[in-house]
Amino acid sequence: MQLKPLARSRGFTLIELLVVVVIISISFGVMLMTISFGSVEDDIKEELQRLKQLAGFAHRQAIIEAQEYGIYFTSQGYEFMTLDPLKGLWLPIEKDKLLRPRLLPSPLQLELFVEDNEVSLDEERQAPKDDETAAQLLPHVFLFSSGEAYPDFTLQIRVPGETTKYSLQGNQLGELTIHNEEDE
Repeated sequence: MQLKPLARSRGFTLIELLVVVVIISISFGVMLMTISFGSVEDDIKEELQRLKQLAGFAHRQAIIEAQEYGIYFTSQGYEFMTLDPLKGLWLPIEKDKLLRPRLLPSPLQLELFVEDNEVSLDEERQAPKDDETAAQLLPHVFLFSSGEAYPDFTLQIRVPGETTKYSLQGNQLGELTIHNEEDE
């Protein structure tokens, strides 16, 4: 009697299964990255909307608290300030979670226009060295407790070297609107 060798069933090897798992993982990771990251235009709209909401909140706080507020811009971000009535100085708001200083994500930059004239913005706010220097640091936009704002301004967030279609415009009534050049 002669024994026949059993026929081996052919399946996938462990290496083949691992290769398939790696390929699926890489494909899923690439798909997830393209879904979770928006375009630069989306980032600009999101930052303008955030600034509009925060400036509106600060303006309402100025009216409620009978306290003068302001916004100081740099090319990389912005911060809110209040007027110290005893010293007569504009001081940054540091301990408020909502009105804390904000930096824009790279590579976005701010451009400020007041009465159609571009305002030169520093890379970052210079820390005052003494009271005399501090007295010279003024906000670019004032949010008064009377409900008014000064001056009329247009703020653009853009990537250097590219044009932007969106801007935040503020007027002396304290109204803030996001403007899209394509809508014209």
